[in-house]
Amino acid sequence: VSRNKSEKKRRDQFNVLIKELGTMLPGITRKMDKSTILQKSIDFLCKHNEISAQSESSEIRQDWKPPFLSNEEFTQLMLEALDGFFTVIMTDGNSHVN
Repeated sequence: VSRNKSEKKRRDQFNVLIKELGTMLPGITRKMDKSTILQKSIDFLCKHNEISAQSESSEIRQDWKPPFLSNEEFTQLMLEALDGFFTVIMTDGNSHVN
């Protein structure tokens, strides 16, 4: 009986955490199953890591962002605001897609 209670408690806690994770995903308005929530979370974290690596390797010009935001914060806010991607074309003709 004690084992069943502890298993139920573990499952309930897992479900609460999955539900909370689902509410934190940007741009998601429909109800998702657990595996979809986990997959979307992995996708988001991979993209976030990619953006972080890119922002560390290429500085954003200071006149493009408010001085109180880091490059990572600015990039994240831009992506969330656009809910998609954007292309930057530099003065030398090179382009960069996020």
